[in-house]
Amino acid sequence: LLSRRLERAQPAAAPNAMAEVLFDLVRSRPDQPMTICLVGDAALDDDRRALLPSSVELRRLPVPERVGANAGITALGVRAAASGRWDAVDVLVEVRGGAAAPVAAPRLQLDDAPWQGEPLAEPLPDGRRFRYLDVPANGQLLRATLAGGDALALDDQAAFALPDRTPIPVAVEPGVPAVVRRALDTDPGLVVRDDGARVVVRAAGSAFGGELPSLELSTPDQADDAFLAFHRAGQDPAAVLDELYTGLGLHEIDAMAAAAALGRDVTMGARPAERQSLWLWRQLLEPDYDFVRSPAFPLFVGLGIRWLVDFDEGPVRAAVGEPVAVRDGEVRHGEVRGRSFGPSFVPRAPGRHAPAQGAAFVASLLDPTATVASAAGAAVDAEAAPSAGFDLISVLLLLALLLLAAEWVLHRTSRIP
Repeated sequence: LLSRRLERAQPAAAPNAMAEVLFDLVRSRPDQPMTICLVGDAALDDDRRALLPSSVELRRLPVPERVGANAGITALGVRAAASGRWDAVDVLVEVRGGAAAPVAAPRLQLDDAPWQGEPLAEPLPDGRRFRYLDVPANGQLLRATLAGGDALALDDQAAFALPDRTPIPVAVEPGVPAVVRRALDTDPGLVVRDDGARVVVRAAGSAFGGELPSLELSTPDQADDAFLAFHRAGQDPAAVLDELYTGLGLHEIDAMAAAAALGRDVTMGARPAERQSLWLWRQLLEPDYDFVRSPAFPLFVGLGIRWLVDFDEGPVRAAVGEPVAVRDGEVRHGEVRGRSFGPSFVPRAPGRHAPAQGAAFVASLLDPTATVASAAGAAVDAEAAPSAGFDLISVLLLLALLLLAAEWVLHRTSRIP
């Protein structure tokens, strides 16, 4: 039984959680003096050590030193391309290592194809930062890989799910005001075409474009609200309104001036529906009103189209043990299901994570402590636990034998399967 359980307990890449485990142990026995032995080279900084009560003594068990130098990937992230290309991103990779570790540029791979671009490099105190410019982004899996062969293999590779920045095809019904088409044409993330359209711009109530998500031009007779969002059932209308008010740039609109010109209030509403659509009073598109001349108008059109197709760029960085911004809901990692319980989720293992809402992301182990053994470990006594009181290894072996014997007895008496 013990051997079967040990077979399932396989090591995996994970961030340094030594400090968290240490403080959990101290909190579990608040009034007891303890001598805690730390095994390995994980560091405990002076600030955290100062928080320990005086009843706790820390000692470190010696372990074999790493053979050779080590360099590893400690940061991987993306940002919008500085060149302005919508369909590309700039990728940042940081590689750190000890003084003797060679720090070479990682190789990038997009899905199964190598990417040959040369990075820009800048030095760091213990490594280098590499910037890869204009990397195509259409939802591929990005892998950054070092040559390897050093003291630690688990930090020689990191992965990231690139956003899908393929331009969104938009069908436009004949008769839609030219000012709308101009706003679509100036947005590099949109392309006007009927073939393969994912969203349609049309008059409210028109059948043009069928059941596609739609931006529709309405009248006050058709809708009391100047801006009306039809969202999926099950969502909170108040939450949708709050998200869209800032998410579509509507807070930039001079609603008071528009209301004075129209002679009626300019309001925004939200309703559940079978498919997403966004309605806008056609009157607001006339030259007499400031809306079409303000920066808020092209912003509203572009962001509104993206909301209709559920466009989500995902995080700019995803590291194991660090919060990632997601919507509240379930998050799947293989067969494991977790929940965000708020606007962020902390992945506990590397790999692909799929939130119930929004884009999937891939987390990697990006832990400088694991890559570069810190000299801060000297804050804990380097000597082994004293042998005068007890032999720790013998005690652990004895406990393991007792556990094995207890399980055998319970198994023979049919008390456990």
